[in-house]
Amino acid sequence: MVGELHRPWGPGCGFAAAVQLVDAPAWSGASADEVLAAVVDEDLVVVFLADRGTMKSPARALLALSTVWEDVSGLDPVYYQELIESPDPREFRALPAAVHGVQVDLALGNVDFAEYAGAASAEPDQVLRPI
Repeated sequence: MVGELHRPWGPGCGFAAAVQLVDAPAWSGASADEVLAAVVDEDLVVVFLADRGTMKSPARALLALSTVWEDVSGLDPVYYQELIESPDPREFRALPAAVHGVQVDLALGNVDFAEYAGAASAEPDQVLRPI
C-alpha cells in the first residue's frame, strides 16, 4: 500500500506522488473525529486513513475523510433543516491508486467530495477505484 502511494500517477505516470505519510502508533484506534480535529493545514481538503477497515480489506482501501465543514451558523432555517435531513457524506473508501486523483480534483474543485462518495457507494464493494 505504501509503495502504491509513492508511485508516480496520472496520464503516463507523469506526476510525482505528493503524500505525507504519518506512521504513529499513538493514533492506532483513533476515531475519524479525533484525526480531523488534529488537522492543522487549512488547505487540506481530504485525509486518507489506513484504519482497521483498511487492514482487513484485501484491496487495502483507505478511508477518505473530508476536512471541509460547512459553518451552519447564520444559515436560513429551511436550508439548515435540509442539511440536517440529508447531510453531505463525510467519508468513503478508496484504493491507494485513486488517492492522488481524488486529492487533486478536490483541491482544484473539479469534483466535490459528495460526488466521489457517490461513485464509491455505487461500486459493489463500496470502494472508489482510479478513473
